[in-house]
Amino acid sequence: MPIDVSKNADEIKYISERLIEILKEEGKSMSGRDYLNFPQKLLDEKLQLSRLYERHFNILVENKFNGLEDDIKEELREVATELDEVMEDNAKKLKVNIEVTQITVDGIAKIAKELSKPIDTYDATGSDEIKGNVKPVTFNKEY
Repeated sequence: MPIDVSKNADEIKYISERLIEILKEEGKSMSGRDYLNFPQKLLDEKLQLSRLYERHFNILVENKFNGLEDDIKEELREVATELDEVMEDNAKKLKVNIEVTQITVDGIAKIAKELSKPIDTYDATGSDEIKGNVKPVTFNKEY
């Protein structure tokens, strides 16, 4: 039974357009502070659509796009270009979010490290810096 490549082309176009919608929504959430609340059902749909896209696209490639009219090929090129642009934009936003998160984690780690430095002795005023002739206060011996 011959494969109807024009039907596959229509499927790819629909899948691509829906992926673009989801990716744009995802991109908006990455631009704000709401990325962790991005709906799981949309992430699941994105994964399913990606798999469908791959399957339908492989059929077109196996058939070398034979049987498709030039205007359909052009529509596929346009939607593929837009999909690539949206994915690239989201990849940049994701990279920025990862870098910002790393900077934040590094900053917190540095603060925690500074706060956890051991303090050996305190002077009579409660300072841990000994200045001049001030003798440190200890609880187990006198100077």
